[in-house]
Amino acid sequence: MGAEVEIYVIHVLPEYRGTGIGGRLWSEACGRLRGESLCAMYVATLAELRCCSFYERRGGVSARRAARMFHGAPVTDVIYLWDKGCSHQALPASAGT
Repeated sequence: MGAEVEIYVIHVLPEYRGTGIGGRLWSEACGRLRGESLCAMYVATLAELRCCSFYERRGGVSARRAARMFHGAPVTDVIYLWDKGCSHQALPASAGT
């Protein structure tokens, strides 16, 4: 992917979703991993998961998509990419609307 950092997985327990803890965890992890230069980073996930909108709101660009079977069901792998210098912070609520 040409990125220096991969975030493998970030999970928030269901009872804490919607509280902002995921965003805080994301910001802290990305800040530490990417450093001041904001080195390039990517996350691989499944397009069918709710997390995709989380990554998109934080500037992730869908760089690659590929269909495959997973436990007998069709899924789509998606890789979100943040180029070097691009922010990983959440966009303001009014952005893009």
